[in-house]
Amino acid sequence: MTQEKNILAAKKPRRKKPDFFDKEIGAAKQKEIADKIAKIYKDPNGHIPEMHKIKMRRKNPIVRFAFFLLFLTSLMAFFSWAGFLYFPQGEKFSEEKISLIIDGPTEVELGGTSTYKIIIKNNLAVPLKKLTLNTNYPDGFVFLQSDKPAQNLGNTEWSLSDLEALSETVLTISGKTYGSLEQQGSWRVFFSYQPSSLNSQMQKIATLNTKVSLTPFVLSVKSPEKAIYGTDTSIIYTLENKNGYLPEKMYLQLSLPEKFSIVSSTPGLDKENRWTISPTSSDYFPKEFRIVGRFSGELETEEDFKAVLELPVLAARQTYQIGQAENKIQLSRTAFLLTLAINGATNDFGARPGDPLNMTVNFKNAGKTSLKNASIALKLDAPALKRVSIMDWVELSDQLDGDIVGKQINDNLRNGTITWNKSKLKDLGEIKSSQEVSLDLRLPIKGADKINLSEIKENQIKATAEIIFTDEDKTQKTIASNPITITLNSDFTFEKRVEVTKTNDDKDKRNFTWILRNTFHPLKDIVLSAEVYGDVEFITSTIPAGKLNYDSKEKIINWTIDEMPESVDVLALSFSLMINKKNPTQQVLLSKIKIKATDKVTDQIITFMGSETLLFEEKTEEEDPFAR
Repeated sequence: MTQEKNILAAKKPRRKKPDFFDKEIGAAKQKEIADKIAKIYKDPNGHIPEMHKIKMRRKNPIVRFAFFLLFLTSLMAFFSWAGFLYFPQGEKFSEEKISLIIDGPTEVELGGTSTYKIIIKNNLAVPLKKLTLNTNYPDGFVFLQSDKPAQNLGNTEWSLSDLEALSETVLTISGKTYGSLEQQGSWRVFFSYQPSSLNSQMQKIATLNTKVSLTPFVLSVKSPEKAIYGTDTSIIYTLENKNGYLPEKMYLQLSLPEKFSIVSSTPGLDKENRWTISPTSSDYFPKEFRIVGRFSGELETEEDFKAVLELPVLAARQTYQIGQAENKIQLSRTAFLLTLAINGATNDFGARPGDPLNMTVNFKNAGKTSLKNASIALKLDAPALKRVSIMDWVELSDQLDGDIVGKQINDNLRNGTITWNKSKLKDLGEIKSSQEVSLDLRLPIKGADKINLSEIKENQIKATAEIIFTDEDKTQKTIASNPITITLNSDFTFEKRVEVTKTNDDKDKRNFTWILRNTFHPLKDIVLSAEVYGDVEFITSTIPAGKLNYDSKEKIINWTIDEMPESVDVLALSFSLMINKKNPTQQVLLSKIKIKATDKVTDQIITFMGSETLLFEEKTEEEDPFAR
C-alpha cells in the first residue's frame, strides 16, 4: 500500500483535501485510483516500475521534419488560394462585377453629330488602378471631341484616374458619322485595369453595332417607260435635302447603257458623265439634273439606267454612296435607220492630227409610206484653239456642197454642222418606201503645220448625224444616227533616210537614219523593229535615246525607248549596214519597219509601218510623214 501511495505521489502532486471531504470516502477513492494505475503499469511478474525512472520515447527527427514541411506547404497553398479568391474583406473576385457599357444611337443619320457614352462600373469592394481605354470607331465616324483628353493624335486612347470601390466613371465622345446608306459599322472598346489587391492586369471588351439608316438627301428620277431608236429621250434627276446639311461637294455619277449617247445635259456633265454638286445654301435644293440622249440599234431590248449620289469625305479619306436612283426604258424598233460611218468604222476609234476623215451618212426608209421635206445634218464637236477648230474645213470635200455653220461650245470645243436639204439633194424632197439616201464627204484633221497642237486641251472629236422629216401624219420627226467618238492620239510620225557610200575596199555601205517626230502628246513604250537580209555587218553610230539591240543570229534590229516627252520633238537614230557580199537574187536589204507606241494621254496604242529598203537602192529615201 505504501508503494502504491508513492506511485501516486510521483504521478500526481498532492493537493489539500477540503475539510468537508470525509476521510473514509477519500481513502477508498485513493485505493480505487491506485488499483487502476497498478493494473496499467504492472509488468508480467506483477511488479510496478519506478515512475521517476521512466523515459519518454522520442520519434525520429527526420519523420518529424517531414511532417512539419508537409504542414508548412499545405498552409502556404491554402493562403495562396485564399489570396486569389478572397479579398481581405472576404469578398470573392468576379469579372462580372466590372461593367463596361457603350451607350449611344445604333441608327444614325448621314452627316449628323452623335454622342456616345462609355460607362465603367466598379461593383467590387476594392479600387481599380492603371485604367486605360482604347476605342475602334465604326468606318466613317469622324471624331469631334471628348470630355476627357485623349492620349494620342488619333483620339482613340485614354488614361483614366483610379476608380474607387463601388463607383463608376463615364467617358463621353462626340463625332459625325459618314457612310453609304445602310452601311453597318461597329464600336469596339477595350478597357484594361488592375484591382488594387491583385498584381494581374485584366481586360474588358464591349461592342456596339451601328448603321447609317438615315440620309438628308432624296434622289428621284423621271423618264419615259418606252423609247424609239434614234429619237430624243429625256431623263430628269431631282435631288432634295430634308434637314439642311450642306456638304462642300457631292457627285451625281451616271451609269448609262452603251447604246445611249448624250445629246445635251443641264448642267453640263464632265468627261466621266458626272455632275459636281456644291450647294452654298439650302435654297440650292431641290435641284434638277437633265440629260437628253438617243439610242442606237435595232433590237427590242430593255436598258438600265443608274445614278449614284457620292459624298467624298476628306477626314475619312473615303467616298460614300449616299443615294441612288434607277430606271428602265423599253426600246422599240423604228422603221427608219440612219447610219454614220467614218473611215469605215461605225464605232469609236483613234486618229492622229493630219489624218483625213472619210464620212458616209446613209438613211433607209423601211416604212410603208413616203417621207417629205427631209434634211440631213452632220454634227462635229471638235477641239479648238482660240475659237479655231482642229478640223480643216477649208479642205472639206463635199460634192453636194452642204451648208456649214460653226458655233463655239466653250473655250476648248467648237461645233461644226453641215446640212443638206432637197435643194442640195433632190431625193430629200421625198424619200419613198424602201428607198435609201447616201451622202459622202472628206474632212481632214489639221496637223502641226496648221495649228499649235501643244496648246490643244481636248483630245476627242464627237460626230453624229440626224435626219428631220415629215411623216404621213404631217408630224415632224427627228431620227439620230449612231454616235462616233474619235480619240486624237499623238501626231507621232516616222521618217527613214538612206545614204549609199563606198568603203576603201569597194564594199557597199548603207547609212540609215530613223527619225521620230512628235508634238502633240507624250509617248511611252516605243518600239521600232526590222529584219535584215543577206550577208551584212551591222554598225552602230548614234543612239539619241533608249536602247538599240541587233540580234546577229536572228538578224533583227530593235530600237526601244521608254518615254518621249512633249519637250522632245525629234529623235534620230543612226546606224549602218555593211554589205559583205551581194546576192544577185536578193532584192530586199531591210524589211518594213514596224513602229509601235502608247499615247500617255489617251492610253491608246499607235501602230504603223515604214517602207522596206531594197538592196539596189542608190538614192536617199524619205518616208511619207503619215505613212502607216
